[in-house]
Amino acid sequence: MAAALTVARGRVFWIARTLREVEHVSAHCRFLGIEVAVVKGRAELCPALSEPMTSEEASAYCSAVRLRCQYYTNMLSGVEPSCPYYMQFNQTKNAKVIAATYNMLLKAGRLVPLPPVRSEDILVVDEAHNIIATVEEHSFTKASLERALQELSIIKGPPALRDFLHRLLANMASFKPSTRAAILAESLIYHGKQLRRLLAEKGLRPRSSLHSVGKALRAACRSPFRIEDDRFTVVEVKELELPRAPTVFLSGTIGRHEAELLGAEYLDFTVFASYEAETYVTEDLTSAYEQRTPEMFKRYAELLRRIKSPAIAFAASYKVLQGIVEADKELEQQAFIERPDMKSAEAEELAEAWKALARRGEPALYIGVCGGRGSEGVDFNEAQAILILGAPFPEPDDPALQALYQYYADKFASDAEVREPERLAELHAVVLPAARKVAQAVGRAFREPGKRALVILADQRFKRLKRLLPKWIVRELRVVNSDQVPPRLGTQREGMMSLGVIE
Repeated sequence: MAAALTVARGRVFWIARTLREVEHVSAHCRFLGIEVAVVKGRAELCPALSEPMTSEEASAYCSAVRLRCQYYTNMLSGVEPSCPYYMQFNQTKNAKVIAATYNMLLKAGRLVPLPPVRSEDILVVDEAHNIIATVEEHSFTKASLERALQELSIIKGPPALRDFLHRLLANMASFKPSTRAAILAESLIYHGKQLRRLLAEKGLRPRSSLHSVGKALRAACRSPFRIEDDRFTVVEVKELELPRAPTVFLSGTIGRHEAELLGAEYLDFTVFASYEAETYVTEDLTSAYEQRTPEMFKRYAELLRRIKSPAIAFAASYKVLQGIVEADKELEQQAFIERPDMKSAEAEELAEAWKALARRGEPALYIGVCGGRGSEGVDFNEAQAILILGAPFPEPDDPALQALYQYYADKFASDAEVREPERLAELHAVVLPAARKVAQAVGRAFREPGKRALVILADQRFKRLKRLLPKWIVRELRVVNSDQVPPRLGTQREGMMSLGVIE
């Protein structure tokens, strides 16, 4: 921040993925005495919402009721209480720093009264690995189609749409991308918007199956889709369009390959990190799909039980996590385990409960998933050991993997200077995202200069992947069997003694 303010002739626009990260930037600016404006969405600010809504739903609600909203009309008249969403933009006029999420500045930048990013400004993209290629998933089920038909009857939609939905309900596999299908999808979205407006005017949440089914089918006309267990799923890969301004990309988990995609000069500062990681790779463990046996999961559980200090562990996937817990049922009672359906508040409570024990020095164990809530949005500075339970490559049947691979294959195939587009597509769609997840997860415990901790990369494939990890993680790396991993952080001599190398 200090460097950006020194160089910028205008403002500093700082964008991050989540509102929590934006609030951290705001707190830092206030500490430095710098005037900062934090721009939030309607879902966070609108006092008229009777229940939590997504940003898209909140926007639809505002559009429908704005002209008869007390807060909006008060804002136009200059009296209180005024609309906090629109009033916040007054703060941006004199602010030296404007902080917002990616969505607010990049996706909705033309729709909100934010000042434009100019050539004399500096744009800082925090956690820049999130914008290289964003994956957006759309899906619907037969129940969604039944609700869409009910909604269509409410708004008296055209018979052609009703027939189209009936055919889909009878046989989802009948859908074929075509110009007609794209037109029908747009029509579903249009009528879904009508229903959402009707619901909002009645003070109800503007949620519509017509709208969501239409968006999924529109995406399916231009992206691969699959049908499995009566669920239609399509994944789109998109690139966020950045303003034309001097831009700094910040990330502790991207390397030279990703910097080239962003068109940025790569500067590696991890070589100067003062963190001290005592790192071990276990060559007798792997989460490779074909080797996920009860015996392998049992050995992972035994590794967790070896650790005798406050520890955090992140599995390669929820399937791997489930296999480990099933191999040792006592973990369910003894560890703090992340669930895939956990809300943000629940995840924060789980992490705080773990921290309370860890601060007392007790061997508390938190288990999450690489790429999950705990591995990307929580600080675990109390952890003295970090375990990565398997290499977090995508599941073979993951539609996001297929979409990303196709996206990069097409991207590199169109570049005449690229010799091996398939190999590069695999690198960017499979290997680099896995390495970023590992670096992100390990970094949860290294939140202050000089931090020391035990790092266990529990998959033999890390012997090859280590070259893609930050240098401070692999600076002191040893390859061992899982039963040779030391139970707690020690000096290098103690670590060697635990391996039987010296006495």
